[in-house]
Amino acid sequence: MTWSTNPNEPDSPPVIFTSSALTAQLLMCDLWWVVHHMIQRKEADHATQGDGLHIYVNVTNGNLDLQWLNTDQEAVGDWIYTVLLPELSAASLEHEEGAGHFEGVVGVAIFWVVEDHDDLCEEEPHREGWREGLRPLNFGKQDQAPDYTHPAYDFKMPKTPLPIYTSSDAMTEIERVYI
Repeated sequence: MTWSTNPNEPDSPPVIFTSSALTAQLLMCDLWWVVHHMIQRKEADHATQGDGLHIYVNVTNGNLDLQWLNTDQEAVGDWIYTVLLPELSAASLEHEEGAGHFEGVVGVAIFWVVEDHDDLCEEEPHREGWREGLRPLNFGKQDQAPDYTHPAYDFKMPKTPLPIYTSSDAMTEIERVYI
């Protein structure tokens, strides 16, 4: 997991995140980190009118592009943030489902981020032993203590609703992710 600037833009802030995630759980944490980073940079990126987030899933190139949207679903802000997923992309090439595997892992991770952020904003009670916010990495494993070892757990996400929309190279219409 690393942040870097866009090499094609001389004044770029850190807008490229390289993820080594192979599972939806790890990608969920990486996406939480990227969204938190974008929220922190919202003013500096001239995206204060952004009230939603669009995630474009580029299965062909194995990456995600994230950009702020205004209420009319128009892109705002100076930067598009990119999550490179080289390991997931390579593993998907070897997987029997191919691109479907990539889309499945990404889709589940996005859904969990939306669900956890919605629960945070609505102050839904979290499960006993869990922290407020993002679910533990090993959720669903009743016999284990919750795993909060990913750096994303150090970030406090604001309790402000954030609609998230997706599209992809296979599905070009922007659609809101609902729980």
